[in-house]
Amino acid sequence: MKAILLAAGRGERLRPLTDSVPKCLVPIAGRPLLDYWLEACERHGFREVLVNTHHLAPQVESFLRGSKRPLNIHIAREDRLLGTGGTLRANWEFVALEPIFLYAHADNYTNLDLGAFRSDFERSRRPETVLGMAVFRSTTPKTCGIVGLDETRHVVEFEEKPQQPRSNLASGAVYLGTPGLAPFLDLGGGNGREMNFSTEVVPQLMGRIFAHEIQGYLVDIGAPEQYEAWKDGAGTAGDTGPTRYSEKYRTELADLLGRIEAHGPSGPLPFDQAIAAAVGWIREMRARGGKMILVGNGASAAIASHQAADFLRATGTRACAFNDGPLLTCLGNDFGYERVFEVPIGVLADPQDLLVCISSSGASPNILRAAAKGKEIGCRILTLSGFSPENPLRHLGALGFYVPSHSYGKVEVTHLTVLHIMCDFLAGR
Repeated sequence: MKAILLAAGRGERLRPLTDSVPKCLVPIAGRPLLDYWLEACERHGFREVLVNTHHLAPQVESFLRGSKRPLNIHIAREDRLLGTGGTLRANWEFVALEPIFLYAHADNYTNLDLGAFRSDFERSRRPETVLGMAVFRSTTPKTCGIVGLDETRHVVEFEEKPQQPRSNLASGAVYLGTPGLAPFLDLGGGNGREMNFSTEVVPQLMGRIFAHEIQGYLVDIGAPEQYEAWKDGAGTAGDTGPTRYSEKYRTELADLLGRIEAHGPSGPLPFDQAIAAAVGWIREMRARGGKMILVGNGASAAIASHQAADFLRATGTRACAFNDGPLLTCLGNDFGYERVFEVPIGVLADPQDLLVCISSSGASPNILRAAAKGKEIGCRILTLSGFSPENPLRHLGALGFYVPSHSYGKVEVTHLTVLHIMCDFLAGR
């Protein structure tokens, strides 16, 4: 997935600080503001990022070139500012083929969950919807773009910086764009003309914008009083930050547990029926003298080891995970990392075994190869995946659980919970 981050602003209100420091690089809790946006892109799968620059451009570009984050970063320097809509128009080819892309003002400080935003947008958009807009409750609505929503949470009213605001529900200037935006950007001409996204594009889209309300915080760092209150991080700006974030996180986790999508050999299954089917598989595997093999990377590897130990200790199930350091480095060196699970499965797995493949993205090559090898041997395959509903792992197993979120932490915790339900039931807990 791709993202465009707007980072070219002069930061006039923050002078004299921004005479020497670009607004997008002002420090928040000791880190440049822009790094929080790069971290969010990394965390939620936006791996290719374009950042526009203008004011003190060499500083911003030096920071971006020195970034250690695993992102493919493109720099678009503007000799003169193109405006929030002009930058998108000038760089449309970068995102034109993306089903969904991120377009955000990187001078705001927020804990918006981009994965939850995308999931909400994909689930709730209408056929005519071309834009997702993150909205928040502003304490200064006269300085914001105020929105009015219909019963489907689509924007039907928009007023930029009204003198008499009808509400405090405001645009957060964080958007999920789609190819359907193209007709509204005047792509055929005027590429050098300054264009404001809020005043020239958004008003054309009434009824076509889905609104996702931020449950945490979004702060305009360009306002001096806001920067002063938040410059040491969310926890110093009152109880709003961490308290609201905690409430939001718990709510979203509970919501995800109710939205897990499961399938069996014949198609979709209710979650509880899929759990019963998985427990049945484990019992049959044990009766046939088989074993449970669990594979995953990173946190999913930790889940694999955790559950292998739990199933062995609590239920007497023969269970294992291939997470021994010398084994992984040996196999990775000799066969390549993509085969570190495929090779031991080929040696140790039997047709009566159950192979559990865990991947948050559902796209890790070594997990896909592991599933293919297990299927070749005749093992039953159970998959746990997340992120895109079209991820390739999701339907490689005859039984699978998909978590509709792009947040690593929430997908991982939900995967662990699914396996714990099976283990705890068999253990009689």
